[in-house]
Amino acid sequence: MGAPLILPMGKYVTLEAGRPQGGSVAAGTVTAEIPAETLQHAQGAPAPLKVQDPVFMGDTVQTMGTGRVRIAMKDGSTLNIGARSTMKIVAHDAQSQQTALELTAGKLRSQVQKN
Repeated sequence: MGAPLILPMGKYVTLEAGRPQGGSVAAGTVTAEIPAETLQHAQGAPAPLKVQDPVFMGDTVQTMGTGRVRIAMKDGSTLNIGARSTMKIVAHDAQSQQTALELTAGKLRSQVQKN
């Protein structure tokens, strides 16, 4: 956690989301998205999702209405998350090709890559 930031009147600052705190391990990258989805890091607030955003273990991806997301996992597998879905990446080990996901709502299609 950084030092407090005090701004004089009339000044502004832009805050951008960075890598989540706590040394999370990257599980994959967003390769396609149709607007209307969010990504919630393990201890953060939901934020809009964009192509090339990293996805970490502990993250929750949620799609609204017609939103869809494609995630390329580190082991070469692909996850396609359908509309009105909520999915959490519980664990991902690219070396052993073991992934645990929690799909609490919606649809998920995966293309598993075998090395």
